[in-house]
Amino acid sequence: MIGVLDILKIAGFSATPRSRLVRHQHDRYPAEELRRHGWLELYQSYQGRSVFHHVDQIVSFYGVRGTRAAFYGVYKVLRHGPASEGRTLSSCLWSQEWHQEARFFYELERDARFDDLRDRVIIDWGPGTRSWIQKATNKPVLELQEPGRRLLPFDDYLEFSLTYGEL
Repeated sequence: MIGVLDILKIAGFSATPRSRLVRHQHDRYPAEELRRHGWLELYQSYQGRSVFHHVDQIVSFYGVRGTRAAFYGVYKVLRHGPASEGRTLSSCLWSQEWHQEARFFYELERDARFDDLRDRVIIDWGPGTRSWIQKATNKPVLELQEPGRRLLPFDDYLEFSLTYGEL
């Protein structure tokens, strides 16, 4: 079975001992809504613990259903500081809350080499979905969607939902 690091390696990714995989899924801040509005990058920059202090790069995913996760991007960790140094967005309902409640803000730089894979690579995170940050391991790829496809595959009429724009 092909793994996510195998696919990323083709695009130029090189995992190091200081690389991490992160999976964003939070009841209070729905990852799908954060992604849809372009707030997911800012969300992952704020952290309550020093989780990225000794990390060079993160491979970011968001939870979709069950133990699945969709690829969001590769980010270099440039620096960290107190959350009070972080930026906020007036359009983001939660950014002021993150700014006040988090302890750290990480300046992250998206690696554009992997943008073509965003929302297209679906992996199995495994049974440890509560472990949202893990060492970079070659998790199995369940699906690689064709370019331009941004919708999850159809599963069930009861779980089928599209916005007007997606339709």
